Amino acid sequence: MLYTLLSFILALFLFVVGFLSLSVALSPFARTEVVSFILENSTYLLLFGIVFLTIGAISFFYLAQNFKRRYYTLKSGQVEIDVSERVIEKYLQNYFKELYPFNEVPCQIDLNKKRAAVIADLPYVPVQEQKALLRKIEEDLTSLFRDQIGFRHELKVSISFSPQ
Repeated sequence: MLYTLLSFILALFLFVVGFLSLSVALSPFARTEVVSFILENSTYLLLFGIVFLTIGAISFFYLAQNFKRRYYTLKSGQVEIDVSERVIEKYLQNYFKELYPFNEVPCQIDLNKKRAAVIADLPYVPVQEQKALLRKIEEDLTSLFRDQIGFRHELKVSISFSPQ
């Protein structure tokens, strides 16, 4: 939602700047008015500058929050190890690649301090086979998270199947 709003504001800003630039370049009257506005209304320019600077700072903050790396900290006695979310995603991709070697399985992980959620969209499986497969995947992923990654908290698995 915020990304869409920021994209709209940026597009609108670029459109207005482009329109004003063309107007100033093509019209001597517009040039005179722009210079007159700048000379007579420095307070408005200050306010515009503050507004645009604030919007830019908020945009950079938002982008920084979305692109920062996410880690899960494993604690074993005195030792703490940070494991990147990407490493865990790679484990998931390899697991689903073994399960479905000829299909790409979209999956993602959501990590918190006390739980992890795995979301995957599997290819078509007949309805009567889905329950057993889900049980197997939950057991395998629980084992993978516990044994390979050291995650000992709640693991939620959300699987959807593509229609035939």
